[in-house]
Amino acid sequence: MGDTYVINEYNVYYDENELDAQGNPIKKWHTIEHSFDTKHEPEVGDSWMYKENGKVYRRVVQWVHSNGMIYEDTEELDVEYQTFEVNPDDFFVEQKHGKYGVVNGLLEMVVPYEYDILESQPQPTSNLAKAKKDGKWGLIDCRNGKVIIPVECEAVELIEMPNPTKRLWTFSKAKKTKKRYWHFCKAGKWSFFDEKLNATLPNIDDLFRVDENGNYEIPEGTTEIYPALFKDNDFIRTIKIPETVVSIGKEAFMYCKNLEKVIIPESVKVIEESAFCSCIALQQIVIPKSVTEIKDNTFAECVSLESIHLPESIQLLGKSAFFYCNKLKTVTCSKSKTVNVLRNVEKIQECTFSKCASLESITIDVNRIGSQAFNECESLKEITFTEQVHYIDEYAFCNCKSLEEVFIPKTVEYLGRGTFIGCTNLKSASLKKEIYYESANWQQFPNWTAIHFL
Repeated sequence: MGDTYVINEYNVYYDENELDAQGNPIKKWHTIEHSFDTKHEPEVGDSWMYKENGKVYRRVVQWVHSNGMIYEDTEELDVEYQTFEVNPDDFFVEQKHGKYGVVNGLLEMVVPYEYDILESQPQPTSNLAKAKKDGKWGLIDCRNGKVIIPVECEAVELIEMPNPTKRLWTFSKAKKTKKRYWHFCKAGKWSFFDEKLNATLPNIDDLFRVDENGNYEIPEGTTEIYPALFKDNDFIRTIKIPETVVSIGKEAFMYCKNLEKVIIPESVKVIEESAFCSCIALQQIVIPKSVTEIKDNTFAECVSLESIHLPESIQLLGKSAFFYCNKLKTVTCSKSKTVNVLRNVEKIQECTFSKCASLESITIDVNRIGSQAFNECESLKEITFTEQVHYIDEYAFCNCKSLEEVFIPKTVEYLGRGTFIGCTNLKSASLKKEIYYESANWQQFPNWTAIHFL
């Protein structure tokens, strides 16, 4: 490459009167008469503005290529530009002497050239720019230079939340659209602005407190953790929920990949669907006796979860509630003196413990076991059914490859198709004869399984 460059300039335009075979305007070039010498090699995307005949234009580099002419340390380049007339109300982030600022369509400076970074934002907040100066962040309105969030923050983020009604982050029944919020941290406290740059809650600086170790404390007096409130938050490691909270909303902590510990107080009565889904660092959680249901996907894909305590109040285990908790070994219930006993629940739903690959034994004392409830629990060696069990649905224990023996009590009235299919180490099965022959259930056991009739 040369130390200096001779630049031949061409202005690109598209002739609307001449179309190609696909019906698109044909690209044409207009040679700009002069060439110039420079030590700066143009790059695609470079742009600048200039005035001509009382109008302001913006020229953008579209293509740079060498024409093969090199003389000593000088290389000749052909540079194609596309030129646009600028609207006076437009604004542009520009760089000058290594610093960034903003000029408008009249070439007037709106934001001075003093920032290390100015990041324009997507619609509908494209008039805003994240600004960084001396290691601190803020938010600036590029239309008028107004500083929205002082450049004094440790972090500034644009996040999407469900459209609020009367309270922040509650789902609207009329609309399911999402709304954007500015989420910024100053002196360890997080605050919020909505798209119109209004504070969204009173005393917003006190909404959350987070220390340097990622410990969040929700203020006393909070009654509800709103849907998706902490979703995708990478900062949380532990969360303290006060005794005033009565409900945890849908997806409240979903995808909090560093969340390790949660203590849920006795005041909580409702934990909605997917509240802790995909919290991949969560190892232990205690559910209070005030909660009666573990809803769908509540702890799905919590791949580090090793134990769960279910109070005697739990009456429903939802679909996929513990799906793919592949380190889950211990499930305790308040009424049970031993671990891994499920009782006081009317039904274990579909896929509740599917793919819990570390679960080795389970005692089931419920009326119905849903389809694929324990599918692919590859370490499951021992299953004990009490006489409370009456229905075992399709594929409930399929692909449990460590299972060697099963005893199905006489109380079982229905054994679904494929319940034990893929249990390649199953050596012995005991069950009623009529259940065995009903709907060809005999086909679901491996040929080498010894069948004993009750």
